[in-house]
Amino acid sequence: MHRRGAILASFLGQCGWNEKEAGSLWRGAISAEERIYRKWFGNMNCPKCETMQRQSKGYPDLGIEDLELCQPDEKCQRIKSPVEYAADLFAEEELSRGRQEHIRTIFLARLFNWKTGKEFDIDLTAEEKEDLESLKNKQMETDSANTILIFTWTKFRGRLRPKFRLMETDLPRRRMLSELL
Repeated sequence: MHRRGAILASFLGQCGWNEKEAGSLWRGAISAEERIYRKWFGNMNCPKCETMQRQSKGYPDLGIEDLELCQPDEKCQRIKSPVEYAADLFAEEELSRGRQEHIRTIFLARLFNWKTGKEFDIDLTAEEKEDLESLKNKQMETDSANTILIFTWTKFRGRLRPKFRLMETDLPRRRMLSELL
């Protein structure tokens, strides 16, 4: 009963139910301790269909076929998890318990490391992208051959964030051959 309760709690949390509504539904369906619901609601990914149909061989190969939670139908051929199945049902029946929110947009910047001679990618937020573009525009406006764009990492609230700045240098400007041509 505890495994069923944990899986149902994670499923409801992943499908976007609010905690109060999901809790009343969970209590009506499962006769397990309330701590199971509080511990697993929204804190675990619901098992995939493949896991739900696989017989358990013991740790670490944990299948849950013995719980008989999965009853495949014709939709199951094109989905991989019960959450996808529920989302498809909601779309068909025009029911929506959850909501989608745009969290953030990530921009990808490709940089060249002159020391290693290799390119690498970094993720930028919208603000970081705007800062980089404003510095690049400022560099183009000055049109100074001695102004270079420097990239470093800075620690902000415990995380490394990209930091760009313009720097005047007396050294010859490094350029790619394609820029010169």
